[in-house]
Amino acid sequence: MRPATPLGAPVPHPQMARRRRRSGIAVSLPALSFGSLVVLLAAVLVLAMSGPGGAGGTRGGTVASVGAAATPTADATTGPSGGAGAVARVTPTPAATPAVTATASQGATTTSRPSPTATPTPPLRPHPLPTLRPGSSEGFDPERIVVPMGFPFAADVDYRYRDNFLDRRAGKSYRYNHVLARRADGTFQRAHDGTDIYVAMGTKVRSPFRGIVVDPARLWAPWVPERYGRTVIVVSDEPRSRGYAALHAHLSRVDVRIGQRVRRGDVLGRAGNTGNAKDTVTHLHFELRAPFVFRVREAGTVRWLDAVNPYPSLYRADPRHD
Repeated sequence: MRPATPLGAPVPHPQMARRRRRSGIAVSLPALSFGSLVVLLAAVLVLAMSGPGGAGGTRGGTVASVGAAATPTADATTGPSGGAGAVARVTPTPAATPAVTATASQGATTTSRPSPTATPTPPLRPHPLPTLRPGSSEGFDPERIVVPMGFPFAADVDYRYRDNFLDRRAGKSYRYNHVLARRADGTFQRAHDGTDIYVAMGTKVRSPFRGIVVDPARLWAPWVPERYGRTVIVVSDEPRSRGYAALHAHLSRVDVRIGQRVRRGDVLGRAGNTGNAKDTVTHLHFELRAPFVFRVREAGTVRWLDAVNPYPSLYRADPRHD
């Protein structure tokens, strides 16, 4: 289709008259008077402006309905030349309805934006040691927990003890030890993981739980016998303390074997000063370990530990405090 003659363009000479077809109407230019020719040119101009690409016309013959947003597709349909005659095809798409929240104080409305998906809180780190029973550290207080148990010495024994959990201790700290501070060289100052009970050499040490004797090297690595000396670990199978482990260190003698089942009150060994206690007063180093790890922040770092303060449990179990 040839483009219509624009308004103000030269009119073809009458001798070059020919028939033109526009919207199905044939017109012979020589037969027209000057006035008729002006009317004809005006009509042609109107048709040209209302056709494809003209102002006020519809693109591609498609009309966007009211209430719908017309969005052009990514590809445009071009005319024969592929240039100025290009016509974009528009497809009506329903307008997205934004969520509107009324603001009572200002009488205005604001469009709410969807909040980004919250990063789930990552889960607790798996127990790095063998887990003896399911447990949770939620709401756990390692300094106030009271584990139902028996006392490791008979009521007629002369003993003394105090709460010295987390006291300063020498030597290297391992991943299962509490710490107090970070030294200048980057290492940690080790803390005391238990309570010391001072008794006479050779005093019978009794099991605070009904349970099984286990190898400490299976629970805490690296296990250092030179530090703890002769040691007995009893893991409870009592309903109210199942999975808790009682550690008895610095013994002068061990009277049970790994894998042996014991009852509460059975003799495990005798008090002594083996390990790094050889230059100290005879005492029992007693620890309580939970069947799960809990998160603590010590020396400016996060640590996952299972050693709880045994003093509240010892005090509650002490036969002299009945």
